[in-house]
Amino acid sequence: MEEEGKTLFREIEALPKQGRRRLYTASLRRRVIAFVEKRIADGGSESKASAEVGIHQATITGWRGGKKQDPKKATKRVRPVEVVEPAKKSGPVLVLGGARVEGLTLADVLVLVKGLR
Repeated sequence: MEEEGKTLFREIEALPKQGRRRLYTASLRRRVIAFVEKRIADGGSESKASAEVGIHQATITGWRGGKKQDPKKATKRVRPVEVVEPAKKSGPVLVLGGARVEGLTLADVLVLVKGLR
């Protein structure tokens, strides 16, 4: 089995690249997946098998049709939300130095601004 990993590694290294990506053939992908699944069946891990053949584990996980969950990252899932009408403003809003004043008339805002001078 170890020899098979080395053979796959050499074949992968010899593949042409397009930018930073290798151009894997469908046949080679199937052989890599079979190798990884055999390693897992024998008690190994996808991580170790991917390192043996020199392919990033996320790539192999994708080929196998799964997703590797990173426990540090929040999961992406649909969450229910409630859409509500925005609150109606009763007049101008004055924001000064982190203070927010709402609900005043324009005359009140003018008086307040003049008083700050």
